Parts: sequence; structure tokens; C-alpha cells
Amino acid sequence: MVDEVAENAVRTVLQELSHFSKDYTMVVEALARGYGKWNEIKRYVEEKKRRVIYDAELRRYLVNLEKRGYVSRVERGRYQLTDPVITNAIGK
Repeated sequence: MVDEVAENAVRTVLQELSHFSKDYTMVVEALARGYGKWNEIKRYVEEKKRRVIYDAELRRYLVNLEKRGYVSRVERGRYQLTDPVITNAIGK
């Protein structure tokens, strides 16, 4: 029952993120997989997209995710997901 609720929560979050752009989902995936530093997130997204992304582009994704409460900035250049359920589900 708890696993089902967690799966539904993650599915809902991913659906919500996909309404913005697939790129937001990539940023969340990067964070869930333990890539919390700016350059790690950027590298992960670039590998997924198979192209270079600009710093302003990544900054926009992170700021918007932060405004919506999915991401928090732990320190300068380091980010984390705010919900451990999402981290555990996606990070697997």
C-alpha cells in the first residue's frame, strides 16, 4: 500500500514536470541519482540531450524547480531534491 502511494506520487510529479519540458525531468533525474553539483547536473543533462546546454538554460531549470518546491539549493552550486520519496524512486 505504501509503495503504491509512493509510486503514484512519483508518477504525478513526473507528469507535472513533463508539462514544462522534458529537460526539467532530466534535472530531477540527475539530482535523484546523486549529481548535486552544478557541473555534474549540467554534464548529466548534456549527455541525455546529446548537446551542450548553456548555463542560463540550466539556471532557469533549477530556479523554476526551486520556486515550485522540488529542489533546494544547499549551498552555492549544490542542489538537492526536497522530497526523499522522489529521490528514492527515481534514483534506483
